[in-house]
Amino acid sequence: MTQQLPPLNALRAFDAVARHGSITRAAAELCVTPGAITKQIQLLEEFLGVDLFLRGHREIVINSKGEQYHRAISQALMDIQGATEKIKVGSKEHVLKIRSYTTFSIRWLIPHAAKFLAANPDISLELTTSLEPIDFAREEIDCAIRMGNAEWPNMSATKLIDNVIIPVCSPKYLAGKKITKPKDLLSHKLLHIKRRPHDWSYWLTGNGLGSEPIPEGMICENSEFAYSAAKEGLGIVMAQYFLVHEDLEAGRLVRPVEQTHDCGANSYYLITPSQKKESIHTKKFKEWILNEIKASKDKP
Repeated sequence: MTQQLPPLNALRAFDAVARHGSITRAAAELCVTPGAITKQIQLLEEFLGVDLFLRGHREIVINSKGEQYHRAISQALMDIQGATEKIKVGSKEHVLKIRSYTTFSIRWLIPHAAKFLAANPDISLELTTSLEPIDFAREEIDCAIRMGNAEWPNMSATKLIDNVIIPVCSPKYLAGKKITKPKDLLSHKLLHIKRRPHDWSYWLTGNGLGSEPIPEGMICENSEFAYSAAKEGLGIVMAQYFLVHEDLEAGRLVRPVEQTHDCGANSYYLITPSQKKESIHTKKFKEWILNEIKASKDKP
């Protein structure tokens, strides 16, 4: 014959009242009303067929049977909580947490992620974006895609792709304009990226125009916004070639001049904590992204 168990909500209410000695404080802990707690206690007492508390004027005191019952069920509730946490932690082991940039995620990582997930059906991805420095000791992140010179303390960095920058604009903006050499760009509307403030300076310096003043212009929060503004004909933007080459091939963007600038070591890297052993999922992602990104065009 199947043995019935008391309702879990009633047990939780009883445990909270027994610990606090107060219906009001138990209600606050469980985020319910005192009336709901009282109802659950009554339900449990009816189920058991015994009173668990002595009730007085505006007070409730656990009796001997209540104390005996609480000692037994409190350990059971702790066991349930512990088992639940173990299951939840176990499920997290299948989640690979990756931190990246907004534009890199939108233009490269997300469009390619389906291949990784298809090849690794046992892994789920949690993608987040941020410009803040990575702190693997404080944050729950398995790996990150970051731009820099591979000089991050306590981190292992693997270069993903060359970072070649080029000026681009829309065909509409370029129509009827006489632009034949890099210096000509300085008399046109330049779009600036708040999160990449030095790209115009890098490109101009690399093409012999480092002493020329850079005109002010529209400022966009990130590269994705700036590329969209360029496609709408709002000006010329300094773009990362591997992130816009599809727009160039489709004719949504064009190159007003052919000069480029290779940023060298200042490029994209996959970084992982050097003081922590890489998980099998991180290793799989690292192997996949290094192989997958090889097919991306990083130079005109």
